[in-house]
Amino acid sequence: MTIPVYYLDEPLNDEDIEFVIESLVAREGTSADSKIVQNRVANVLPAHIDGALREPTSDIELLKKHLVRAGLRKDAGKQVVWVMPRDIAWGARFQLSIFEITGFYPYVLQRWSLAEDGSVVKRDTRLIDGHGMMGGKG
Repeated sequence: MTIPVYYLDEPLNDEDIEFVIESLVAREGTSADSKIVQNRVANVLPAHIDGALREPTSDIELLKKHLVRAGLRKDAGKQVVWVMPRDIAWGARFQLSIFEITGFYPYVLQRWSLAEDGSVVKRDTRLIDGHGMMGGKG
């Protein structure tokens, strides 16, 4: 089985690949000899003007174009893995865009979290079932 992985700024390393396969074997019963196919998504995002955040939905069409160019359309109807980027707000927008193309919120590989002071810090890697978390069923 092929497991499609999409990332914005940092692909999976060997340890992450092993972790994703083991996690999905346990969760979905996928084959232990599954292969990861990593797809880089263009990291060309609108600038925030004067520190103001844009309305998240205004960026969805642009992000969908980036995802389609990275090959996501071929994964329509499947739950893919999204590697959450360091910029958590953009990562969340991409998750919604993935849902709009595939019909599933992705499994989200998280490496980053917000510290109490608002800074973004590296954390232990974890894999979240975004579709299940949003109340969806396979």
